[in-house]
Amino acid sequence: MNGLAAALGPCALVCAAAGAACVPAPPLPYELPAGPAGLAAWRQARAELAELRRRARPATRYKMEVAVDFEHRPSGTHQRARGAVAVAPDALRMILLGPGGTTALDVWMCRAAFRMSVPAADLEVRGTVHDDPAKLRALPVGFLGYWFLRPYAGSLLAFVPDGDGRRFVLRDGDAVVDVRLLPGPSGQEERVTLRRRAPSGAELFTSDGASCGRVRYVEEDVGLELAVECLGLDRDAELPEQAFADPDDPERGCTAGTGP
Repeated sequence: MNGLAAALGPCALVCAAAGAACVPAPPLPYELPAGPAGLAAWRQARAELAELRRRARPATRYKMEVAVDFEHRPSGTHQRARGAVAVAPDALRMILLGPGGTTALDVWMCRAAFRMSVPAADLEVRGTVHDDPAKLRALPVGFLGYWFLRPYAGSLLAFVPDGDGRRFVLRDGDAVVDVRLLPGPSGQEERVTLRRRAPSGAELFTSDGASCGRVRYVEEDVGLELAVECLGLDRDAELPEQAFADPDDPERGCTAGTGP
């Protein structure tokens, strides 16, 4: 069994298209038509994926107000926090406030570089999303960077029809990303289920499809779960460069060149 099959678990293998590697299939195997029809279907899938990326990636800066329910099942910890996420094409800053207005979580990312702080746990970690997986375990920075800054990134390995929706299997560096899309309510974006498996752990993300709706994030290996509700979305926010500067060195803005 190859590395991709091992990552996704035992399942049937199909060849997606001429020249494409064999990859794990969904529970009901799907084979492309032979010849030109199969090649056309493969090209169509690549075009659909490119359109998904175009729509999802931030073209300008925006701000989202959120409420977050945090649960760590092994320890029985549960906490509710509110705050905001500021997003730029190559950077993000998330600050969540807990009871009494104290900072519950502070995450800064500039491309691959990150700083994550949890003051209540006296925790501060700096690094890049390419660091040793043992360092990144239970830190959601890899996924935050993937979803906010590089949504649907990766090489297309396979695709299948999935009921009324679609399914794509992507390879993003050392991670395997399994994306399922189903039609949302009229006038809303597609519902998304995204499972990302990387050496640092397995993560599950689900979205109700609304631009400002509800999402659920689970770090499957460590029992960490976040339920996030969007309280407001400002796509025309006038966010200064300083909003994305390194918290430990505010003079170094992200777009000025910090971060790998």
